[in-house]
Amino acid sequence: MIKMNFRPGNGQKESLEYISRQTDNSVSKLLRMGADCVIEKYSGEVKIPQNILVVGGTGYIGKAFVQHQRDKGRNVTVLKTDLTNSLTLRQDLDKLDDKGFDVGYNLAADVGGIGYTSTNQLDIFYNNFIMIKNYFEYIYPICDFTVQTSSACIYPSNVEYPTTEKFIGSKPDKQVLGYGAAKLLMTTFGNVLEEANVNTLILTNVYGEYLNSCESFGEKSHAIAALIEKFYVAKKQGIGEVHLWGDGSQTRDFVHVEDVVYALDLAAIKPRMGIPDGFNIANGVELSIKSIALKIAKIIGFEGSIVWDTTKPTGVKRRWLSTSKAETYLGWNTNIYFDTGLENEVNWYVRSRNA
Repeated sequence: MIKMNFRPGNGQKESLEYISRQTDNSVSKLLRMGADCVIEKYSGEVKIPQNILVVGGTGYIGKAFVQHQRDKGRNVTVLKTDLTNSLTLRQDLDKLDDKGFDVGYNLAADVGGIGYTSTNQLDIFYNNFIMIKNYFEYIYPICDFTVQTSSACIYPSNVEYPTTEKFIGSKPDKQVLGYGAAKLLMTTFGNVLEEANVNTLILTNVYGEYLNSCESFGEKSHAIAALIEKFYVAKKQGIGEVHLWGDGSQTRDFVHVEDVVYALDLAAIKPRMGIPDGFNIANGVELSIKSIALKIAKIIGFEGSIVWDTTKPTGVKRRWLSTSKAETYLGWNTNIYFDTGLENEVNWYVRSRNA
């Protein structure tokens, strides 16, 4: 038995200290213990990863992932080119010292909060489509394997809960249709282009310290980062009310950025082996926005009122994903309990603002 910081996926136990179950998933265990290995497909041979190329490495997920890879001593190239510009992309690729990579990670996206995604649908679809197209045309051929991040926005609103990957291919919800349709195309590309060489992670809402460090707190702000900012400012300035969108009953499934980084690692180590489509990466726990807002207000010490504005867009009514497929085929599950991760993020944010 191996002692580790681990929380079972059902989210019903609050302690982070558990004794792991004995399984035959040696790859997952090695990663949890900090091993730096790649399992060669089918052969079982353990190899040290060589070169990794990351597109979108300056965003909140990318920043955390790149730091993780470099901490492990891996050779990481971060391509900072605008992926929508094929000319500069080709020029920058020509300048690279390495002309081939073991793994390419496509983490790039034009995305923001519901206010941004619902009012810029055509631009968002176009920008993301061009980035996906350019990745597969120019970067995919120089990488032995690709891991790409899709989004839970690919799912429609009329689904079963928790939602499984069988709903891939249905029309995304109209409030996020531009982004959802583009990410659905990304998943499709991963299927038709030598599918054994692509793994797609379908991410639900991501939170964590890196998110706040990369946010501009404008129209592109994501939910938890925006909530933290609103309550912090209200507390700091003595404002008695915080105005939030919707009525608070809409639900989301938040996964910590560290858990996403772990999934990105596993997705390059465990090829799909003929399993179609992608893998849901989520916390597997459905939480209302109201409950999250109250948690943040309590941590910050805000004692005023919350005013809900039901005239604003809120996105889909529910979001709750099943992670059973990722658990089965990747050996992945969440490590960060939501309340712990949220408190760490809020406290980190307050410290950084007060510094």
